[in-house]
Amino acid sequence: MKRVLAPLAASLAVLALLTGARAASKEATVPAITASSGGLSALTPPEGSMALLSAARRDLAAEPAGRAKTALIATIDDLKTEASKLKPAEREVWLGAHLGLLNETIRTLPADAAPGAVRLAAVAAARLNARAGRWQDSRDLAEKALSYDPDDESALIARSRANTGLSDFARAYADADRAAELAPESASAYDARASAAYGLKHYLEAVEDARRALALDPNDRVAFQLMKLSEGRTSPRQEFEKDEPRIAGAVEREYHGMVQQLDQAEERRLSPPQEPVSASVSRLVADAGAKLAVKDYWGAVQSADRALALNPDDARALYFRAAAHNLIGEYGDAARDATRGLTIQPADNALLDARSWAFNRMGRYRDAVADAHTALEINPNDAYAFANRAYASEQNGDFHSMLNDYRTAAKLNAQFEPTYRDAALRHGLAPAILPGEAAPAPAPSRGARRGRLFAAVLVSSLLGGLLVALGVLHIGSALKESRGPAAPAAEGLEADYEIGRAIGQGGMGVVYEAFDRRLQRQVAIKMLRDEFKLDDAAKAGFIEEARTVAELHHPAIVDIHNIVEDPRGLYLIFERLEGRTLDQVIAEKGRLPLSETKRILRPVCEALEYAHARDVVHRDLKPSNIMLVVGGGVKVLDFGISRHAARAGAKAVTQTVVGTPHYMAPEQEYGFVQKENDVFSLGALLYEMVTGARPYEGSHQAKLAKGYRRASTRVEGVRLEVDALIDAALEPDPEKRLPSPAEFWRRLSAIPDETKTA
Repeated sequence: MKRVLAPLAASLAVLALLTGARAASKEATVPAITASSGGLSALTPPEGSMALLSAARRDLAAEPAGRAKTALIATIDDLKTEASKLKPAEREVWLGAHLGLLNETIRTLPADAAPGAVRLAAVAAARLNARAGRWQDSRDLAEKALSYDPDDESALIARSRANTGLSDFARAYADADRAAELAPESASAYDARASAAYGLKHYLEAVEDARRALALDPNDRVAFQLMKLSEGRTSPRQEFEKDEPRIAGAVEREYHGMVQQLDQAEERRLSPPQEPVSASVSRLVADAGAKLAVKDYWGAVQSADRALALNPDDARALYFRAAAHNLIGEYGDAARDATRGLTIQPADNALLDARSWAFNRMGRYRDAVADAHTALEINPNDAYAFANRAYASEQNGDFHSMLNDYRTAAKLNAQFEPTYRDAALRHGLAPAILPGEAAPAPAPSRGARRGRLFAAVLVSSLLGGLLVALGVLHIGSALKESRGPAAPAAEGLEADYEIGRAIGQGGMGVVYEAFDRRLQRQVAIKMLRDEFKLDDAAKAGFIEEARTVAELHHPAIVDIHNIVEDPRGLYLIFERLEGRTLDQVIAEKGRLPLSETKRILRPVCEALEYAHARDVVHRDLKPSNIMLVVGGGVKVLDFGISRHAARAGAKAVTQTVVGTPHYMAPEQEYGFVQKENDVFSLGALLYEMVTGARPYEGSHQAKLAKGYRRASTRVEGVRLEVDALIDAALEPDPEKRLPSPAEFWRRLSAIPDETKTA
């Protein structure tokens, strides 16, 4: 019983700590709230400037001897000596006015100065300049420190505060978010993120981060001020009711979350392994799953540990350990295990769902939503992904989106019906069953789950709801047809095409190999998801766009032969290609040499330029949509979800956000469709090809802040010209971004192939 309640107890402990800190603050002497509604410049760290100088001197004293160290210590000593002659009340003002001496010493250090000493001094100077309100100097010095170590959390926090002072809140949030990820026990990281969230008017997030900071440091004055400021700008009914209902709601959410994680782990336990493993590893992994089923979470961790000691790349063991860590409440460990598993099995929905679940509990709601989006791209019927996205929406105060996602999850999987009902009642939005919906059947027992899933496949196949089930029926029809002339005449799609096995899956549906009987040629058929069959207007719009794309005839663009519609839905008929997608090549090689990268990207750029000249934007350019064809060619796939840009300005706005977060331009997330979208994706592609890693993991704020690690610092030998090209393509402002794929290729082709150490 103790193990069952462990996550709930942990949640209540945090809530109690926060409530206690809040109550204690009423009795203590509360510092005045000095920030105005127009800015956050008064919210500075509590350390005194003299204390910061003394700490910087101590840190520098531990560095190896050198001219830079000597010059920096001498400058600090001069400042401290002069300041100490003044009254304590006057020292802050004097130091703020004379920081130029320290700033200039750091800026004029020789290029061969000891990096450690320069970085330490730059961070200290950035913090001192922030105290004095010298925001631009503070940001410049923080960036100097980050040029030596991009993951220096102190420098990230300093730059975040400087950007907040400069009202550049998006970049401030991105820096603080990264610092909180690197140092989850740092109260300063959370209050810096709270400051940025406040500036962005994300008051709910500001309150939550301020509370996290206070839980780590009850004397954090900045966090206390931000919490009070943000509470006054948040709807009392939504977030600041009495403690008892809030705690009850938290317990209710955590209970449903525990059930969700346990049920998905059970489904994974009952599914067969995807890869063959040794008998000893298989036995230990099965034992981990069995212990999860009986809620022995620590036992599951131990069994998974033993399995991973024998085979560190067993994604199944990593999933079970991640699920166990989630249920114990060790969310950071869960996220790390899931991330490691995803490097082995990038398309594993259960791992994506487990990491999204962990991110939600860590307060990293944007990351949770990014994982949910990726999971839904792989499997549009992933009820767990909908539930994870609903949880994040609730924490962000978007209760309408929360209810829609929980309702979809409940339709896909009956276990979510209580979650949906309770979420609706919790916020008074609607009854448990919305008008016009039939009441779902009671959630079946686990023993009946296989029967329920089988029935769901049968029903959905009749309705056209599940594409995989539809494909199975097509295969059956084709087999019957081939067994003899006595079979009845085929109708619909099967009348002209013989459907084979599934060969791929994308954001719009499942792709099957097929044979065109009339033209006697191999083709590929994409069977579209339900959202493209919702109503006549949607179908007409999609068919019109598909016809536009079918008019694109270019050697590097896969041809659309036909668009077929029958009572079950819409189908796109493509030319059949043999080869490997770029993501498979990167996974195999790790990263590509520049010469090979250029060979692949040249036809891609030419294809995009050709499409843009006809006002067609791809919108989802990524490695899995680029195929290296047997024989040496390159083809851009999935133009089927591209969209016309407005003829007048090559720009359009749509209510449908299409694309993959890792490669999607920031403006796409707001529905803007323009040719510069594809240039951003080219920059992300180039980065991944030369480094083997993505520049972003889906965070919108990181894209706005250009918060990615330079390719040349990640991989030795990447030229600085490649850095510059990537930087120009990943520019968050489309007006400042490289204007076209043609210009992108012109600059890429001018970079010599031979490597040069950066």
